[in-house]
Amino acid sequence: MKKILGVMILGLVLSSYTNAVTSNEAKNKKYIYKSLDDLKTIIKKEDPSDLKELKFIRKSDNKEFFVVSGLAHGVKDTRKKRSAYEFDAFVFHGIYNSGYKIIFQIDIKFAKNLEKAEKYAFKYAKLMGQMPSFLREGTTKFDGEYKDANLGVGSGTERGVKTIVIGKGSYSWWADFNQSRFILYPQSKNQEDLVLMHESAHLSIHGKITSDKKWYPAVLADGKYITKYARTNRGEDVAETISFWVAVRCIENFSEKKKNKILKAIPNRLKFLDNYVKENKLSTSPMVCDLKN
Repeated sequence: MKKILGVMILGLVLSSYTNAVTSNEAKNKKYIYKSLDDLKTIIKKEDPSDLKELKFIRKSDNKEFFVVSGLAHGVKDTRKKRSAYEFDAFVFHGIYNSGYKIIFQIDIKFAKNLEKAEKYAFKYAKLMGQMPSFLREGTTKFDGEYKDANLGVGSGTERGVKTIVIGKGSYSWWADFNQSRFILYPQSKNQEDLVLMHESAHLSIHGKITSDKKWYPAVLADGKYITKYARTNRGEDVAETISFWVAVRCIENFSEKKKNKILKAIPNRLKFLDNYVKENKLSTSPMVCDLKN
């Protein structure tokens, strides 16, 4: 009985702490940019990519795959609601220089023939290969070996991107943690490189960073958020921030005006990410990033 009572008390304490933290974060509603779109595209078509090969595997039948479409968590829009559906797809494997593989499933309702499916699979496989590799491949790889992500903090959300579903419609892109995948919609109007990094961050670094005891003090020290959406929760704060970190640390000839604005706005988050990448020996290939001391 005492053991049960102790667990209940501990649960209440942790709950109170979590609510207090959330409350403190919610008090600060300052943000710098309205959305990621304000940053504009930072990856160019001619930039190098770690994509080594794109292989067509097969076309499924009998509605083999299952996915949930719709808005991202926390987004309210009565016109579009999340709904589950089964689908068939053209299946491709994107193979990267490190040997890492991402499965691309292109819904046949979006791409009704192999030629169109291959066009989109290549487009996004290449773009995934242009971002820092730790966003694509996760942060469970240390010294050449993968740790069991389920044994670490973040509930396995740092395994990297395993599958990308390309669907039909103008829904929001969103990450599915349990499947290590995200669903994107080319018909939606997005700054695609930025949103790809955002969703990849959810599956590669979101869990470990939000669980790091140094992250929250960095948030408090900055005193503001980089975008309006970053205020939603800690995970979205990380996912939104990562594109701005890439912009100021990894992009040559990035706008000095925007760079200075970002550096001034979130210096402590940027420093945290610099240290996080260095301390964990995370690869930023094919980008060369200037990590500050």
